[in-house]
Amino acid sequence: MISLLCISLNHKNASIDIRKQFAFSETEAKSFCASLCDKSGGTFVNGAVLVSTCNRFELYVSLPKNAGADAKTVPNLQERIAKAKEKDVRILRKYSHSFIGKDALKHLFSVAAGLDSMILGENQILGQLREAYKTAFNAGQTDFLLNTVFQRALSAAKRIKTETNLSKTTESIATLAVKQILSFSQNKPITALVIGASGQTGSLVVRDLAERAGIQVLATVRHHYPLPELNQVTKIAYDERYDFFEQSDVVVSATRSPHCTVSYEDTMKAIKSQKPRLFIDLAVPNDIDPALSNEENFTLKNIDCFTAIAKEHNLQKKEGTLKAADILNEELDSTVKELFFHSKIDFVKDFGLKIKNKNGMQFLYEMRRMATADELAVLMGIWHRMNENLHESEE
Repeated sequence: MISLLCISLNHKNASIDIRKQFAFSETEAKSFCASLCDKSGGTFVNGAVLVSTCNRFELYVSLPKNAGADAKTVPNLQERIAKAKEKDVRILRKYSHSFIGKDALKHLFSVAAGLDSMILGENQILGQLREAYKTAFNAGQTDFLLNTVFQRALSAAKRIKTETNLSKTTESIATLAVKQILSFSQNKPITALVIGASGQTGSLVVRDLAERAGIQVLATVRHHYPLPELNQVTKIAYDERYDFFEQSDVVVSATRSPHCTVSYEDTMKAIKSQKPRLFIDLAVPNDIDPALSNEENFTLKNIDCFTAIAKEHNLQKKEGTLKAADILNEELDSTVKELFFHSKIDFVKDFGLKIKNKNGMQFLYEMRRMATADELAVLMGIWHRMNENLHESEE
């Protein structure tokens, strides 16, 4: 049995208002996983990796060796999550999904490959999973099981992106946001302010806009995550962002702040003219106050607004999806075998010592004596394939 468990809250089962209640910062995720791995804390696990993005919350835990998830395991973890965010656990229980054993493994592989994403095959989730795993690994919060499944999931995702058309035709949330900006500009010169340009999504928006003629980009950056020098991009201080609202035609916010970065009151004070403006909120929790959508000249788009566009694009990737599913099944089978073999390593070593003095015929007759007819057919089939491989290697 694979002692892996996942609790998932994503764009498929929860709205942005629900998802933002359970969004974890990197610091919060690290602290929460540490509390789960603390054996003195009651409910504990062998390891934990928490992935928190704009579209999903995923908690992967490795349960104690040879222990499965009983009737209390998932509810207890849900309680811990809700308590950490000071939210009603009933909300989490209503909207989250739980995956156990091989189902959890399959879900992880699907998420890594972008097959569970709003935009099918998108690349961003792969980097986000890698960073979440790296954070947990460096903090000593992973074990053999989590190390194996995450490394294999990341490897399988890379293979899918190489061997299918999913990543070649994919459009990320950042790309869709840029298309929205270009449509809004109607080929006229505009100024776009990007808040959170040092982050993964924000930096993609800035890089894409910097390559477009007629778009002047203003970008807030963090000193410890500098943005490369780009044409048409002017870096500004985050605390001075409102000073540039009046000259901006578009305001994009993509931070991991737990609070609004664009408030209604401060925005209305900063803006004097009545020209049309586009606000794009790419964050969970919301960065931009939803009340701004009520203003006559303002258009506000958040992540959920891109769902219809993403679904349309996903229809174009059906063939790649079928091939990706075949690759995933192959990689999953290989991973399950690796985990099973590792769990029986002591038995394998002991068995090897016991049969080292037996020849092939003795071993075959022993198999015939102990196996059922169906088992013998399977074993002989495997033995036959092994024999063919030995002949091929000798030639």
